[in-house]
Amino acid sequence: MFILHSVMYNMHDQIYINKILLKFIIMVKCPFCNSEDLTFISSWKYSAFDVYRYKCNKCGNKFNYYKGKNTEFYIPKPKVQETKKIEDKEFNYGHEEVKSWLQEIGEVLGYYTYPEFGDEQYRFDIVYKLFNSEKQPPVAVFEVVDSNTVDNSLSRLFYAYRTYRPKGLYLIVLDNKYQERAKKLLENTYPEIKDKVEILDANKEINKSRKVNIFLADLFSSFMDFYNCFNINI
Repeated sequence: MFILHSVMYNMHDQIYINKILLKFIIMVKCPFCNSEDLTFISSWKYSAFDVYRYKCNKCGNKFNYYKGKNTEFYIPKPKVQETKKIEDKEFNYGHEEVKSWLQEIGEVLGYYTYPEFGDEQYRFDIVYKLFNSEKQPPVAVFEVVDSNTVDNSLSRLFYAYRTYRPKGLYLIVLDNKYQERAKKLLENTYPEIKDKVEILDANKEINKSRKVNIFLADLFSSFMDFYNCFNINI
């Protein structure tokens, strides 16, 4: 009986250990050097995400891996190879890169982010939602203008306002020369949303917000590391 009980105890103990191991057996790579040689530091819950803190044994950097129900991302984000030429003065960042920033900012703030959300008539670059549901209306809608597409972007924002009544409508411009065109269109063609659309500069405001979010998330991670060192529950 003692042997049987001991064997059953070991089995249950092993199952528990396997569950713990399974939780952390995820394909995580260092966003700095792409190495898989990592040391797990700590984990915690942040809004809708499970956050895992790692240290890379190759380059020595620390980073956070955010895992949600349908999305995952790193802070800092993985480095991507530069595709734009330095002499390209029209804008510093591409359409898809800025969309990824907006998605990253939303996720860090605790929103559910949906790229290319919409219906048969219009699709929007990025929307933020309070709940993870396709039927849930967005609370914020973003359109990124990377060329002479101000007219189409404002048309989509106008449709979003009429259809979903979001709290925020944002036109993100990659070059300041599109701002005047956008303001004239809002004044003359879309006066209903003139005071509801916020025009933001991708470099000065969006990238700055992104960097602030990364800094705050990293600061929070360091804070959690400090408390975990002393086994303090907060």
